[in-house]
Amino acid sequence: MVEAHLIKAPLQNENYAALKVKDGVADYFRKKVGRRPSVDTRNPDVRLNLFIQRKQVSLYFDMSGESLFKRGYRLEAAAAPLRENSAAGMLVKAGWKEMARKGSFFLDPMCGSGTLAIEAALIAGDCAPGLGRERFGFDTWLGHVPPAWERVREEAMERRGVGLKELPPLFAADIDPHAVEICRANIERAGLEGCIQLCTSDFRELKRDGFPPGPGLVACNPPYGVRLEKKETVDQLYRGLGRWLHDNFSGSRAAILAPDKRTSRIIGLRADAANSFYNANLKIQLVRFTLTEENVFSDRHEVPQDTIRGVGDTVGNAAGDPAGAAREGKAERKTEEVSPADEEDDTTGVKMIVNRLKKNRRLLKKYLADESISCYRAYDADIPQYSAAIDIYEGEYAVVQEYAPPKTVDSSKAEQRLGEILQAVARFCSLPEERIFLKQRKRQKGDSQYRKLDRRDEFFIVREGGLKFFVNFTDYLDTGLFLDHRITRNYIREHAEGRRMLNLFAYTCTASVYAADGGAVRTVSVDTSVTYLEWGRKNFGLNRLDSEAHVFRRQDCMDFLETDVEQYDLIFIDPPTFSNRKGSSDVFDVQRDHTALLDRAARRLAPGGFILFSNNFRRFSLDPELDGRFIIHEITKETIPKDFERNSGIHRAWILRPIHPSRPGKVRRVTVQVKSGRT
Repeated sequence: MVEAHLIKAPLQNENYAALKVKDGVADYFRKKVGRRPSVDTRNPDVRLNLFIQRKQVSLYFDMSGESLFKRGYRLEAAAAPLRENSAAGMLVKAGWKEMARKGSFFLDPMCGSGTLAIEAALIAGDCAPGLGRERFGFDTWLGHVPPAWERVREEAMERRGVGLKELPPLFAADIDPHAVEICRANIERAGLEGCIQLCTSDFRELKRDGFPPGPGLVACNPPYGVRLEKKETVDQLYRGLGRWLHDNFSGSRAAILAPDKRTSRIIGLRADAANSFYNANLKIQLVRFTLTEENVFSDRHEVPQDTIRGVGDTVGNAAGDPAGAAREGKAERKTEEVSPADEEDDTTGVKMIVNRLKKNRRLLKKYLADESISCYRAYDADIPQYSAAIDIYEGEYAVVQEYAPPKTVDSSKAEQRLGEILQAVARFCSLPEERIFLKQRKRQKGDSQYRKLDRRDEFFIVREGGLKFFVNFTDYLDTGLFLDHRITRNYIREHAEGRRMLNLFAYTCTASVYAADGGAVRTVSVDTSVTYLEWGRKNFGLNRLDSEAHVFRRQDCMDFLETDVEQYDLIFIDPPTFSNRKGSSDVFDVQRDHTALLDRAARRLAPGGFILFSNNFRRFSLDPELDGRFIIHEITKETIPKDFERNSGIHRAWILRPIHPSRPGKVRRVTVQVKSGRT
């Protein structure tokens, strides 16, 4: 595999640069052994890194393989995760190595997925990072000497065993129970179970007498504007953090991350030093404090900046590091595989689509990183003559959904354009043909909406919002996860705690999974499809949420609302535009039937409950008569993810609350008598 990085280079196309190196390697092997080599793009035997900066060209053999910051313990991340190497560099700058040797305690009061606490344990325990890693880039190098490497590994294992027996006290806490569970799982995967004391708590509730005597290090990565959107909220958090540190940890040290210099000053303590560095592509500030009685809390302290680059040097952003230079120059990286394929097609259409995909990726890059989004829409008919949607899943799979061309378009021309789209996706994503899936969208009639497209029964696991879901790229028109409802599902999770949730037209029950993860005491998922309900059960099991509190009902949703007697605090309704009612000639039509549907749903609402109603019929209009029965608030704009903004009509959504909760769905007539001018 060849990866190219260009910085102010004469060549403008990373693909072309990587392709020339690929061809050189392929030609060499063809002459040497008579055939071109192929490659496993997920686990290549050899990775070559090409760097071109201005007119200087460097070619490296990658000895590491997968990025070294991936230690292997963090399979799940909370919002705005801190990279492992960034966390380690932060702790080194804060002097944790020396403090750990002296037995000082460590505390991360906003631990998230636990990266800082785990890295602190690894440093204190003399544990080589990535010790449990299965593969390195040098494993298949013919110059590699396995016995020598095994001796090094054995020595590292011995040192780890000794170090973990002498760990200082380590503590981690977070206000979010979900984040704490992620942290707990990551600690177990790192082999540190029992080494870090973990609890669910607001940092303000953690007092000094709850920790060992003597100095310690308090280090944290607060939710600076990535997990908290309002500037005022961020300022209040940092100011409260500074006061809490001053009041509770005199004699200790603190290391805090902030998004910028202004925010770091709001902490209100005099800093020893501050360093700017990058966590992935996000520039942040590391501020370090010595907490003494003289360091009085104030709102007006200035933060001195070190004259050195700081943590950035530790994590690979120094000026002499080509990889760091590539990141600073914001160069896009593309991978090319060595394969026995013929010369790639360089038609104008392919180039246009690739360029648009690159542009979209550049615009979405920060958003996807900040929100930890791995499944997203990369293209949606941006170029009118190439009418298709392109979704990327985990960077490993691409789904192309071709919109049916108008009858006025010549079929051969439409087929040619579709071929160009598929070529562009393969080139842009560096994916083999078997990982690109094509679906054709058109209005389905009769029973066709229930039929499989294929019969592979091949499922893949993808991640979203800290949860996992099964998707199927081949057997059905949809994959099992509606990406445009990403924000809607999170809204449900945020409002689910302690509530009973009803999910109508539940499909694969992803919204119910979010509700259960958010603390719903009961979920009922209703759908007519046995296949989708079984798929939903598997999604619950995948997230270890399966219990008797979460129920799956196979029934027509309108019939269910007529016969059910339960009360619910939250009802989610996301019906299809139309749906055949199995075993009946009747057809559900969302425009015609939504009024009756919402009225029936309202009768199942408990006092104070609400309905979240959504659909994707572009010509849909809400029945004006509903204004007399519900307080209606449209939340469409707030629920359209950034990667779907080019197609803002992808869905519409409303919150509906019955005006008369005592008799949901009915308008009461009130008689008013007037006597002597008084009502």
